[in-house]
Amino acid sequence: MRVVIADDEPLQRYHLRSVIKEIDPAIEILEAVNGAELAAFVAEGKADAAFVDVRMPKLDGLQAMKQAGAAGLSVPWVVMSSHSEFSYARTAMELGALAYALKPPSVEEVGGLLEKLTEAFRRGREERVRDFELAWAVEETVEDKFPPIASGLLVVDDVAALAASGSVRALRQRILDRSRACDSGDLTAIVAGQLAGSLEIANSGPPAFWNVAYAAAPGGRTLCLVAETADSPRDARSRLPSLRAIASYRALIPPGVIGVRAAAELMAAFTSPELKGAEAAGRLVNAAVARERVAFRDAAVDLEAVSGKLDDAVRGKILRFLARALGHPFPEGSWVEALGTLRNGAPADFPAGVLFGGDGEEAGEAGDAIASVERYLRRHFADRVSLAETASLFSLTPNYLSSLFHQRMGVTFVEFVTALRLERARGLLRAGKSVKETSWAVGYGSERHFGQLYRKRYGIPPTAERNAKS
Repeated sequence: MRVVIADDEPLQRYHLRSVIKEIDPAIEILEAVNGAELAAFVAEGKADAAFVDVRMPKLDGLQAMKQAGAAGLSVPWVVMSSHSEFSYARTAMELGALAYALKPPSVEEVGGLLEKLTEAFRRGREERVRDFELAWAVEETVEDKFPPIASGLLVVDDVAALAASGSVRALRQRILDRSRACDSGDLTAIVAGQLAGSLEIANSGPPAFWNVAYAAAPGGRTLCLVAETADSPRDARSRLPSLRAIASYRALIPPGVIGVRAAAELMAAFTSPELKGAEAAGRLVNAAVARERVAFRDAAVDLEAVSGKLDDAVRGKILRFLARALGHPFPEGSWVEALGTLRNGAPADFPAGVLFGGDGEEAGEAGDAIASVERYLRRHFADRVSLAETASLFSLTPNYLSSLFHQRMGVTFVEFVTALRLERARGLLRAGKSVKETSWAVGYGSERHFGQLYRKRYGIPPTAERNAKS
């Protein structure tokens, strides 16, 4: 946590700095000698909390707080003064101060004040992270200001490694854990990608974050495509289609972290048939990860259709990509044999081969999969579940899960989740919970969106349901 000590008296700053460092050496301390410097620290996002003296030159402490609050940039404050005037304390509290203390505070007082600041910072950080994740995961407008955001697409092309690591959901958590362990203050949001074995990521931190994300991935065939920074989660999301388009040709892109411009320039060097071959190879691996046998064979047929237009160098790149992703050692120069193997479906000695059962097994496996998905949704409907993330969790593609779920359940995936949420919401409202508490409790960050869904289903707004509780 970064704490600003704003006081024009050097001895007071020294005293407070010494006490804070004695209590918690890990806290980073910045010093401001007037209110203008304090306001600048807050505006630049360098202050997580602040001890603020009332009387300072250029801009006093209360004026600096008011200025920051008007700009929507308030941080947890503790106001200090050598005068025990009630008007100062009242104004400080009206401006959102957590406490008002007389100078110089004792070690015990500083300890108590620091606990308040730390707890307020933690709560504010959690709320900000939640808003950021919501803004990235769903098409909702969150009224908040975020720092510049870079979007990225992480694709793991290693069927065996994904199976062993417990799906991309486990990978998502590993990346989040490693990112938070750095405690750099940046915001990170991750959802399952539309491509099988992929994650769509937003991050406000330094470029080094993407190396952390890449290193967390299992296996040795991972591509991390990073777009240029955007000003909002919505703008960052708009970069995803171009990332997915480039990722479809990843058989010709070396694994590692690469910017979207550099990847596009690399793709420009290949001919149309070569790109079609790379795209077919990518679809083939997607199908293996998603356990879609028909899609696997279709992709193999498409790859064979353009094979005569590929030179040996491109064939070698694609063959090495498939060997690493599928875990099958295709020898160099075995292009024709490899195409025959792939066209006939994955043989038993493929690690991916166990994913493709006989025709008689598929119906039972599909039913088991939907039953498992239903149980999962009944337990986790209040989380920010999505079709893409749920499909990834059960090693299915979103389109396949959507079609199969509708066929088996008689309703769409979204309709099922919405029904579960609104049924639970009705119970909470009748128990006296507020509309805001209820909307968050069942997974909706927007009260307005929640209200529209509730009225559509039950014919009355949530407020009326709450007022009519029995």
